[in-house]
Amino acid sequence: MKLELFDSHKQSDFIEIESNVRELDIEEKELSLDDPVIVKIKFHRNGDVIRLHCDVCARVILMCVRCIEEFRQDIEGDLSLVARRIRKGESLHDYSDYDSDKDGSRLIFVESDTNVIDIGDFVRDTILLSIPMKPVCSDTCRGLCSVCGKNLNYGECGCKRERFDHRFEELSGLFEEKIISEKK
Repeated sequence: MKLELFDSHKQSDFIEIESNVRELDIEEKELSLDDPVIVKIKFHRNGDVIRLHCDVCARVILMCVRCIEEFRQDIEGDLSLVARRIRKGESLHDYSDYDSDKDGSRLIFVESDTNVIDIGDFVRDTILLSIPMKPVCSDTCRGLCSVCGKNLNYGECGCKRERFDHRFEELSGLFEEKIISEKK
């Protein structure tokens, strides 16, 4: 996702870009996107420095960790970038201590003869980091039966499932004994 912002005569502006999976270099096995990714960019240019704030919106196809069904979820993330042109004679070693700006923005260094800023990697990382670690299709998802594997969201299966874990059988009376001793 390449932006030509250094060439622009505008000091600040708002841009909205649609991008697809191929542009963001996301592999299908890594993540399935349902719609194009929308990136809303607000930028402010001051000479050789451009500050960008990006809101990233995407609809992804995830698999529920409880019922193993696919579902679609809208995700949103944001990122802040500072793009700085390196003038002739300067090197990245002059900026080795800076991997982020004072406000937490990531820094991008651009050669002095280039007008293009590539933010594709940052957008892809924002999408991937915005995905929940344990995606659930709904808060009321009942998951799968631990005996037969039927999806309990579609109805009961009739399997006999014990609610008591026998590994904790010796501890079962402990709570009751404590209540009785506190009443005395």
